[in-house]
Amino acid sequence: MKQIAYSLTIVFSLIFFSNCKPKVKPGETARAEEKKKEFLPVIEFLAGEIKHVDTVPYTLVKYTTINDRTDSVIISRPEFRNMTKEFLEINIRDDKYKDNYEETSFADNSTGTLSFTYISKSPGIKLSKVDAYVNPESQKITRLYLERNYNGGDTAITKKLLWQTKGNFIIITIKNINNKESVVQEKIVWDEKEEY
Repeated sequence: MKQIAYSLTIVFSLIFFSNCKPKVKPGETARAEEKKKEFLPVIEFLAGEIKHVDTVPYTLVKYTTINDRTDSVIISRPEFRNMTKEFLEINIRDDKYKDNYEETSFADNSTGTLSFTYISKSPGIKLSKVDAYVNPESQKITRLYLERNYNGGDTAITKKLLWQTKGNFIIITIKNINNKESVVQEKIVWDEKEEY
């Protein structure tokens, strides 16, 4: 009996306190809702993935493809960390960038994932797009795609970055100089089950 009375007291307390709200001026509600909006922790996820690869004794193999010709080489941990900086340059969750991105999401039945897309509203930001794919059961990111666009002197540069959890990442660099395009694909593989 005491347990029922205790449970009822807690339930009524929760109902009472949830209905007690401070008075909010019109317009403040919208701003409060905007501040509450949280993007997926993409950078934090990548930092954890990078740390995992950096601490497990994987053999890191880089496959470089230029003009349909592929070469491979084993790379060092410092080279691996240097290449992963491409993924970590901009954190869309930072207040500095958050207002510059718009989020859309949907359940992708073809892949069985939840898809979150962040598109830059500002053309001046190098990171123009982020696609994050989340396993709905584990609620963990399984794959990331980032797209960066910027100019380097007279060269228009597009970088397409794909991170596959527990396996590999790919960086495709497309350079356009005077309407001549060059494409370089670099794939870093660390999971022995992953094949090129």
